[in-house]
Amino acid sequence: DISGDGASELVTIGGGASFRGGGGSPLLSLRDVTTPTCPGDFDGSGEVGIDDLLILLGEFAECTSGCQSDMDSDSDVDIDDMLALIGAWGVCPR
Repeated sequence: DISGDGASELVTIGGGASFRGGGGSPLLSLRDVTTPTCPGDFDGSGEVGIDDLLILLGEFAECTSGCQSDMDSDSDVDIDDMLALIGAWGVCPR
């Protein structure tokens, strides 16, 4: 419970360029672990949607350090990962 609100959070620490090109990505982000997540739900919103697609497009290329959108773990973010994301589109199952 990082935020002190009584709910557990998943802590993500990262760095590097933002996928929108507007500065650095957050060094620390918190996600409520009671929200269901599934493969392709990169933003932890409980559904795979346009924001997750934008994250994938921002990482599209060879991964140099653990890209979260490398869904097939082959050290790059490519069309196979995009197809997997599209296949998971929608609300995550509970």
